[in-house]
Amino acid sequence: MKSDASETSGYFNDVITLWVSRYDYNKGWILRPHSHCDYYQIIYCISGEGNAHTTDQEGNEHTYKLHPSCCLFAHPGVIHSIDGIDRELKTLDVKFAISNKALCEKVREIPDFVENCDPKVRDYLENIRMEGETRDYEFYSYSNLYLSLVILELLRMLHPVPNVVKMNPNFFYQEDLSDISIKVLAYIQNNYNRKIRAEDISSALNYSYRYLSRIVTKELGYSPVDLLERFRCHIAKEKLILTDMTLKEIAEDAGYPNIHQFSRSFCRIAGEPPASFRRNYLLGIRKDINFKSEFVNENNTLR
Repeated sequence: MKSDASETSGYFNDVITLWVSRYDYNKGWILRPHSHCDYYQIIYCISGEGNAHTTDQEGNEHTYKLHPSCCLFAHPGVIHSIDGIDRELKTLDVKFAISNKALCEKVREIPDFVENCDPKVRDYLENIRMEGETRDYEFYSYSNLYLSLVILELLRMLHPVPNVVKMNPNFFYQEDLSDISIKVLAYIQNNYNRKIRAEDISSALNYSYRYLSRIVTKELGYSPVDLLERFRCHIAKEKLILTDMTLKEIAEDAGYPNIHQFSRSFCRIAGEPPASFRRNYLLGIRKDINFKSEFVNENNTLR
């Protein structure tokens, strides 16, 4: 069952998703100077480089260097633009409104430019895009939830907790793992691009593979070899999305002995061949996804 955004008020009404898109700015393109009077925009840099410029309502001008994992946070009334793109700049863009005055005051703390965003920010923004594209049951409520989490993550960055070590939130995260499982995961993450076998893992950790497999499978649901393949698939997905590397180059970079084994393994885990995965992802580039039928997006990108 699917719901329509115009009919669904959503559970998280303070944050209102208006529009989202995955975007690629080609070399020489610009985002012309403009501002929004009553809504915000987040432009998250996935890869590439460029220059972002902002001018606040007091006339103060700032220039920032765009790079992966940073984001431009355009507050209402702030003039913003992008230029200086020497090579393709890949972004995730979202436009949204906030109806709660107290939250608006809190969000004022977020600077126009945020560096070193937690990887979860990108994941949440990608989830918003996927929700808008699939328009599954309560997609609008989910999108507002993910957007609320993005804002919370950006606010949390302003108040870091000292001496806290964060594990990779995108892969293999699970609390209360045994030392054995932690060592296996560390070995995989440090050696996935080598041609390692079950006996290599066993030899490196000084345990029999049968023992390692029993412990790791119980805690993580997969054997060490299966985890290795899944991590390689995870790395390959990143390369397929973020780079223009050939399938052969990605296979080698992720540790597969050849492109045929790469394709078989990737298809088994991801459910589709790597070429199809990349093609389907690229279909979402420069595709406007409106969440509110009355919202009309203004395209300020100049080719």
